[in-house]
This record gives sequence, structure tokens and C-alpha cells, in this order.
Amino acid sequence: MNLLHRLVSVLELISRTIVSVLVAGIVVITILGIYYRFVLNDSLLWSVELSAFFNVWVGFLGAAIVMRYWQHTNVPTFVNLIPAPARYYVLTLVKLVPLGFLIAFLHLGVEYVRAPFHLISASMDFNEVWVKYVIPVSAGFMIVFAINVIVQDILAIRRNDAEHFERQGSLGVE
Repeated sequence: MNLLHRLVSVLELISRTIVSVLVAGIVVITILGIYYRFVLNDSLLWSVELSAFFNVWVGFLGAAIVMRYWQHTNVPTFVNLIPAPARYYVLTLVKLVPLGFLIAFLHLGVEYVRAPFHLISASMDFNEVWVKYVIPVSAGFMIVFAINVIVQDILAIRRNDAEHFERQGSLGVE
């Protein structure tokens, strides 16, 4: 359990650091692009391309960060109709579906990266396989995060911790 918790903490730190650096990069690149376009009356051909590549990584790793705390959008209307003790088991079992999807996503992401057809970016002469690496990387992170959430649910069921499940799917707004 301690090993899983440490792994999750390290992966979250890595994700947040990469996302923060890339968002800062997007801001700097965008400001440079605007400056070159409107002040120097020139253009940085690579600025849009690099921002788009950074944006892909931000989107995928951002989804992993959201998965860490299981904060994806959900509508618990029907689940809330299930009596409390059974609801906890349903909430835990339902998390196996995204986990299965993520395992398939990881497999397909690895195949996608290993495929022989990768474009070279037009303005930077950059092999776009590096952009595609985010698919298996983020899927791997999300698998670890999903397993952690499922383990936390199982431990909460064993402790009879109803509050753990009441917090799920709620933004604190009634």
C-alpha cells in the first residue's frame, strides 16, 4: 500500500510539473508569436505547431491528473437511488470499466507509437512520434491512478467509511 501511494504521488508530481512547464511554454510561445506578428511584422512559423504539440501533452496529462482524484464529470442520479451499503460496491465496481478501457488504450497507444507512419512537422523538422508518446504515458499514469482509487474504495468498504463514498461525484453543492 505504501509503495502504491508513493508511486501515485511521484506520478502526480511528474504530471503536474510537465503540465505546468508546458502551459508556461504555451503562454511564452503565444506571446512571442504575437510580438513577432504585430510588432516586428514577421511570423514565427514554428510557434503554432509547437503550441499545438504542447497542448496535446497538457490535455492528456491533465486527464491523468483528474483521474488521480476521480474528478471526471459524472451524473450519479441512478447510483444515488441504490441503498447506501450496496451503492459503495456499485461505485467501486463501476470503476473497473474505465480501468479496462485504459488498459486497451495503453495497448493501442503503444501500437500507435510503434507504427511506422510518423509525420515530420512542417516548420520544425520534428518527428511527431514524440507527441504521440503521450498516449501510452498518460494511459499508464491513469491506470496506476485508477488502481489506487479502486484500492481506496475497497479499503473504505472494509472500514465502513460511508463518508469516503459520499464525497464522490459531489462538488459540495446541493
